[in-house]
Amino acid sequence: MSFDLIFFDARVAPKSETDFDNWLEGLEDFSEFFDDETHCSDNLQKCFIEFSDVFPSMDQSNNNIDEAHITQYSFAKHMIEGNFAFSVAEEAGTLILKIAAKYEIGIFDAQESEVYLPISQTEFKKFRIYNY
Repeated sequence: MSFDLIFFDARVAPKSETDFDNWLEGLEDFSEFFDDETHCSDNLQKCFIEFSDVFPSMDQSNNNIDEAHITQYSFAKHMIEGNFAFSVAEEAGTLILKIAAKYEIGIFDAQESEVYLPISQTEFKKFRIYNY
C-alpha cells in the first residue's frame, strides 16, 4: 500500500466539480503511460523536476536521499501519479502544494478524494469528488 497523489496539468482540466471525475478517469488509461517525465506537458515537467529533488523516482540515483523518499511514478501527457511511502505522506503533500500552483499544476489526493485546483500562484480551490 502507498499514499497516492496525482499531479495534473490544470490548464487542461475541467474547472467544474461535476466534470472533473469523468476527466480524471480518462487520464488513467494506462495504455498512455510512459517511463519518464519527458513525455509530460512542459509545466508538469518543470514541477516534477523541482519536486523530485526531494522525492526522486526509483530510476534516479541520489545517495543523499533516504529510502522512504524514493518514489514510484507513472507518467502521462497531462498527469503524473506518485506512490509515496506512508512515512513521508504529509511531507510529500505539503511540498507538492508549495510547488504546484506556480506551475499551474493541480493535485488529486486519492486517499481523501480531494482535488486542489490552482487559482493563483499560491492558492488552490479545494473540492471533493465522490465517484473515484
